[in-house]
Amino acid sequence: MSPDIDDELQFNSYKFQDSNDSVILNFHAKGAFEQKDVEVLPDSDSLEVSTPAGEKWKFELYEHIYSDKTEIKTEINENRTQTTINLCLYKQAHKMWPQLHSLQSTPIIPERNNLNKDMNNQEKHSSIEQQESYELSIKKLKTEFIESTPNTAISYIYINEVYNCQVQFTETNFTAKFCTNDEQFLQLHSIPSKMPIRLFVRVKQRVKPAQCTFVVTSTYIEIKLMKENDCGVRWNQLEPNEYSESRSMIHSSSLSTHPLLITNSNINRNSPRLSFNVKDMTHMPSISSPPLSGYTGIHNPANSCFMNAAVQCLSNTRELRDYFLQLCYSVEINRVNPLGMKGAMAEEFGNIIKDLWAGKYSYIIANQLRDYAAKRHQEFVGNGQHDAQELLTILLDAIHEDLNRVINKPLVPPIEDENRPDEIVADDYWRGYLSRNDSIIVQLFTGQFKSKTKCPQCHKESVTFDPFTSISVPLPKHVCVDTIVSFRNDEKSPTKYRVVMSSDGSVAELKRRLSNKCGLPIDKMLAYKIQNNHSIEYLKDEDRVTATTYSWSNFDMTYISFTNKEN
Repeated sequence: MSPDIDDELQFNSYKFQDSNDSVILNFHAKGAFEQKDVEVLPDSDSLEVSTPAGEKWKFELYEHIYSDKTEIKTEINENRTQTTINLCLYKQAHKMWPQLHSLQSTPIIPERNNLNKDMNNQEKHSSIEQQESYELSIKKLKTEFIESTPNTAISYIYINEVYNCQVQFTETNFTAKFCTNDEQFLQLHSIPSKMPIRLFVRVKQRVKPAQCTFVVTSTYIEIKLMKENDCGVRWNQLEPNEYSESRSMIHSSSLSTHPLLITNSNINRNSPRLSFNVKDMTHMPSISSPPLSGYTGIHNPANSCFMNAAVQCLSNTRELRDYFLQLCYSVEINRVNPLGMKGAMAEEFGNIIKDLWAGKYSYIIANQLRDYAAKRHQEFVGNGQHDAQELLTILLDAIHEDLNRVINKPLVPPIEDENRPDEIVADDYWRGYLSRNDSIIVQLFTGQFKSKTKCPQCHKESVTFDPFTSISVPLPKHVCVDTIVSFRNDEKSPTKYRVVMSSDGSVAELKRRLSNKCGLPIDKMLAYKIQNNHSIEYLKDEDRVTATTYSWSNFDMTYISFTNKEN
């Protein structure tokens, strides 16, 4: 345990138990309350638990977890004086946790009056928990990021007249608390004078908290981070990528590369796989300046456009792209997996990703990748046309087996549903799958299919959950539905509308879309059709609409009447 936390205090407020893929927590809270009254806020690297009695536990976690898989259960003692909150946190990486919180962090835990505690620790925890501060995002500040050495990253946060600054580092983030006398800055962000400011920043990759430092000057705060990975991989930015970013990380790294004139000779030197027999490599476009990162194509010999589609799809999957560009795969290659290709597929795919995002080539040649796919599945031998999804599935499977972190795969006993809820059975199947499969492909692409079978003799139903890495989804067909809206009280003339909706849409969907167009309330709409100019067929909400072509047709028109009266 951390030397800053009294062991007796920790034991009386919560218990921690480590296992292979999860950690089990037992929080002992005062009072009796139900599970719905407990506030549990898990994040990938932090956890906060609060009770109706005002007790709070807050931790910066030792390692990353799957926040969306957290399990919770509460138990009330017989005297109804204490509630035990049981949590199960599932690890992202199957590593041993010697303690719950990160090495350099101090957890916030409830006080227990009957314990002999160190007064300094009590005051420190109380002040951290009770002191009000203004939460500020680093995105609203002027910053500068520099990687001065391969293993060091420095962030300059430009704020004038900072005082009372404290910075706490963990393996995945840092928190700065400070005050400032810069009145212009305080007014700009609507911060009350003298109020402490809290700046929480997640860093792109793990750091060594004990070796991280900070310096405060009159114009900025300097944050110096020591990278945990000593292989010299560049971050190119302080924070992790966001889904809204557009190739900014890769593009920034390419700015330092010199323009490369592409010729037959330097292409062959770049990678052995580029020296395959091509009729005239000198026809590859020469460029005086490099193309933008990510705008490199793949040569399509014969009928290989299906391969281009699959590879470019994976190349533009942000998390997978970054994983290979940062060379994380190089330390996870499994060369002893009999189901893999001894790392050949992963290494070749890594080389292709590097070239696609280098900003040096108009296009590259990926024949070797197709050859590896043909070795794995004979149907890809030759120059025939194939389905892109089939190749995508094969690539994901081959890369997964080459990067599978599980060396010794345990036997997984059969799982019975036993009339248990689907989510419980699915979790059992998922844990069994993860005990034998753990890779970046599993983290990003793998899901579960639910299958139900019924015995025709005994009528027993069996539910299974099988893994998948890709799924076929039909493209929805949209049709036009011609509609005339009329008013019962004749306050307005009938109006024609054309509504575009799903081909198998219901009358309820038609009403909803029509309401968005004309602003009429759905519950006042009455739908019907007129048959043979006199017979009225009223339509229910669950009925299917009839689609027309792009011309108004009285024989296939849907009518909507609007009335102020109740139906």
